[in-house]
Amino acid sequence: MAASSAFHRRGFGRACWIVFAAMVFQLGCSDAAPEPPETFEAKGTVLRTDGTPFSGGLIEFQATTGQPVTINSVINDDGSFALETMIEGHRISGALPGTYQAVIMPALGNQIEQQEQEVEPIVYSKPIEVKASGVNEFVIEVE
Repeated sequence: MAASSAFHRRGFGRACWIVFAAMVFQLGCSDAAPEPPETFEAKGTVLRTDGTPFSGGLIEFQATTGQPVTINSVINDDGSFALETMIEGHRISGALPGTYQAVIMPALGNQIEQQEQEVEPIVYSKPIEVKASGVNEFVIEVE
């Protein structure tokens, strides 16, 4: 009976280690990054008041309420843009629903021009609403 008792103790000890290892593994997995919030397609065009495309630069949507979040896009040569949201170091296509103010940073020329002139951001005066349903397509007119 002594031999079978030792066997059971060894089996019990091994089972304890397996349970302990499973618990540690589960704890390690529970620290996984949370699921990113849902974003929604948001795109548009930046036009000058004369109807010509505002080409080049960057457009940023700044939240007017809630947590600050980085939502921006490069403005293409035809004035078009498609927003992306930066969440925990990852760029995700689309934008979070909410109310935003658009800020446009015009493209800079070469290095010499950059040193000679400062380019001011253009702040779009109307609030922009990104919705969780429907089409989020914007036309932003600037001078």
